[in-house]
Amino acid sequence: MYEPHPAVIAPPGWPGSKTYFGILRYAHFLALAYLAWALAGTEGRRLPMSGIGGAVVTVVRRVGQQSLAVFVASLLLAQLIGVFIAENSILGPDAPVYVAQWVINVGNLAGALAIIAVAYLARYFRNPPWAQR
Repeated sequence: MYEPHPAVIAPPGWPGSKTYFGILRYAHFLALAYLAWALAGTEGRRLPMSGIGGAVVTVVRRVGQQSLAVFVASLLLAQLIGVFIAENSILGPDAPVYVAQWVINVGNLAGALAIIAVAYLARYFRNPPWAQR
């Protein structure tokens, strides 16, 4: 049976643990959501539309527009990346913490890039360039 590396397990009561969902965690989420809404402005008018910021906004927008395809693909991708990490036994109980964190970060980055690719692929097939408008 696969046991997660101790470096990736947050003990109950730590900020990373989701064992206890408290009212303060909910209030914090609402405050961050309001802050993001206020910073973006009405209909996102304050969001950058050029440069690196504009590129990030465009990618986030594309992923949001294809949310169903991204969600379904992320269910499969999370399992595949998790199995890949577990089966390659890179994260044995004797592995150093920095190796465990590095492998997990690479898996997360690969998953994020795959989700972005799925969003652009879904957009391509929903708005094919060969179709007449």
